[in-house]
Amino acid sequence: MLQHLALLAALAVNALLSAYPDEAPPTGRPTVVVVFASWCAACLSELPRDIADYRRFHEKVTFVGIDYDDTARGLDLVRQGYRIPFPIHVLHGATMTLPSVLVVDGRGSVTAAHSGYDPHHDAIASALTKLGVSP
Repeated sequence: MLQHLALLAALAVNALLSAYPDEAPPTGRPTVVVVFASWCAACLSELPRDIADYRRFHEKVTFVGIDYDDTARGLDLVRQGYRIPFPIHVLHGATMTLPSVLVVDGRGSVTAAHSGYDPHHDAIASALTKLGVSP
């Protein structure tokens, strides 16, 4: 689990940097990293709720997606079909548990991580509440 967490933390930094290529990424704000793939049924099940969390918290929290080991067509279909409103970074070649969510506080410390299907889908809201962030 620790290796998985370290990989997700590194991905969060890379995703932020690639999501904002022409400007500095937002700093001092919590960041939620959503890891998914078009071929992952559990990911697609959770994605609408991730997007709903984005809509609830985006004024106070930066959201970034990581599309794991996908084809360009698969990503395009998901991006368009779900109308994903946050930037997405593509990752190939790592070993990941899907879906995964990582919450990083405004100082860059990982404060919460969840891997696997979350039937109650409370990982994001719960982690942000602990950071004092409300919609």
